[in-house]
Amino acid sequence: MCANITQGFDMSKIIVIANNKGGVGKSTIATNIAASLAAHSKVLLIDHDTSQTSLKFCNRRVHSFDLSRIEITTIVSSNDMETVLESGKYMSEEMDYMIVDMGGFIDDIATAAMIYSDIIVVPTSLSTQDMDGNTHYMDKLKVLKDLGSELNVQFVPNNTHSATKRPKIERELEYITDEGYKLLPTVPHYTIFSDSHGMGLGIGEFAPESKPAAAVVRLVDAVVQELNND
Repeated sequence: MCANITQGFDMSKIIVIANNKGGVGKSTIATNIAASLAAHSKVLLIDHDTSQTSLKFCNRRVHSFDLSRIEITTIVSSNDMETVLESGKYMSEEMDYMIVDMGGFIDDIATAAMIYSDIIVVPTSLSTQDMDGNTHYMDKLKVLKDLGSELNVQFVPNNTHSATKRPKIERELEYITDEGYKLLPTVPHYTIFSDSHGMGLGIGEFAPESKPAAAVVRLVDAVVQELNND
């Protein structure tokens, strides 16, 4: 099961996975988007999380020669981030997508990534702690917007209970859409995500016909559609 990928961008597309709260599933979303896109495209995954979860994912991945290749790098300074994104953006023949797995904080490096991004994907659950964190994060985003940054920010309901219906999710996250942000397709909680991640596999590679794989396909299709419309 693969996402419906459209090629032919004039410039590399930059997808930033970010939230200033930890534990919301940023690395799970980042690595699964990367693995899905890598089946058809050239992908660079940039890890700027102190836990280096995406780096460990790719290190496990290199032991299998049957998997699509994902380039990986880590970033330690805002200058490095700007250099990588600025040079890569105009080298679409070298890289179709650059995916940035941000840490749970906003620093100069994160700010540089968001300013260069084509889309910022913000994972969130329906927990009170995450929703409180989202309010704080939207305040931070507003500061960047007020400074003139044109940010395409979209939230992805993540780690929700598999039985939770979309209308309930939309009601719970109405405070986000009221601020003008879109909600991407939901990625429910499944333990199989941990199993696949531990093997360096995207869920679509680990269990291609599963419901979690279908959820990731819907997410990736929506992200790519946004990039095509950009």
